[in-house]
Amino acid sequence: MKPQTLKKDIDTHASGQAKLAAAGAVPSNTAPPSCNSNQINPPIKVLRFGLDSLYLSFPGRLYPETEQILLEKQSLARSRSVAEEALAYVPVGEYLFEVSAKTGGIYKFVLQNDAYRIQLSSTDTSQLPLAYVQVKSSWLTLKGPSDVLADLTELIRNFGEISGEEGISRADQYVDFVCTETLESLSHSAFVSRAELVQSFSLGRKGSGYTVGQGGVLSARLYDKTIELEKSKKDYLKPIWIEAGWNPGETVWRLEFQWRREPLVEHKIGNLLSLLERLGPLWRYATTQWLKLTIPSTTDSTQTRWPMHPVWAALSSIDWPESLPGVSVPVRSTRSPDRKYLFVNGLAPLTSFMAIRNIDDPELAFTEFFAEAKEYHDSRIEVEGIDFAGYCREKAALKARKYNLPFDGNRHPGHPKHDNTKAVQYRKATRGE
Repeated sequence: MKPQTLKKDIDTHASGQAKLAAAGAVPSNTAPPSCNSNQINPPIKVLRFGLDSLYLSFPGRLYPETEQILLEKQSLARSRSVAEEALAYVPVGEYLFEVSAKTGGIYKFVLQNDAYRIQLSSTDTSQLPLAYVQVKSSWLTLKGPSDVLADLTELIRNFGEISGEEGISRADQYVDFVCTETLESLSHSAFVSRAELVQSFSLGRKGSGYTVGQGGVLSARLYDKTIELEKSKKDYLKPIWIEAGWNPGETVWRLEFQWRREPLVEHKIGNLLSLLERLGPLWRYATTQWLKLTIPSTTDSTQTRWPMHPVWAALSSIDWPESLPGVSVPVRSTRSPDRKYLFVNGLAPLTSFMAIRNIDDPELAFTEFFAEAKEYHDSRIEVEGIDFAGYCREKAALKARKYNLPFDGNRHPGHPKHDNTKAVQYRKATRGE
């Protein structure tokens, strides 16, 4: 049974034999969708299309044995002991999930890594699905929706018994494109929509995007994706864009529609397969009936007669394919920092030490930095209850949990348990208790 499988994964990991397999996908040379526009020089160049976010639910019941395991992990996550908190994770197959100390609202447990955020219900409820899952954008790009569903279905079966097909509560459909028109300063009246709320955003004095119908069951975003990438650091998109004809330095815009359950049901979409089969009709409805970008007229007050903006005309004529295969990109299921973070940001304490001690030799500074750090922590054993080596191991174990990575230090033969008895006694003595 699957509860035994989950326990076996945990036991295997604990013995140091579990491996986090590197995620991969067959490279895809799928061309961008074509435009039906008859223009000789179309105003847009499509770079990428697909689903940016996907929220799925799986009906069923959690295995009682699995619930007991997760309750124990949740308790560890709430512990004041760093050593115990670092053990609040579960390995499942190729994945390692951090178990949150908090519940997911109406869901009892929350597990996550950089591929999935999984919320699981308790065994004492029959009104909730077994699992409610957010598929991360990067993972959708890497594997494609169909492979994600197969992977995720097998994954959820480790936690409980699935009693039916998956349901969709949200899907974000998008197109990335470069255009020859200026989109930074569109007027709100140019957006003709069934939704009333139109908002614009800017960075400094430059327009960065617009939202239409935000907070509704169907909403849209048109925004400068290159600006957004500066904040999100999703640089894995850039090689995909380059392969599709993007020249670094060009502004990439994204048009994205967020579909929630109500409009999906209205379009007879209940599972992922039906969604993939109807991406084209959904896009045409969204760009021709629900929302249009127009060129406002100063002489005609009837918005329905205003001409469609040429960029919008090209976007609305995009032909969606019948499948969305994955793309080979440097995406992982772990949340570990990249080399730049480690070897640029990570050197900040060392360079500060060099400045304070007036040392211009990095190797000498590192040696002295290590010695003084060890002396500092070893001198605080009475207060902290742990020495320098133990402190480093505990912090590393805690970060390994956060990064969804295995860490042998959790099972180090000489790993001292964090005993704060002396620290408590010390604090009471200093307060005169």
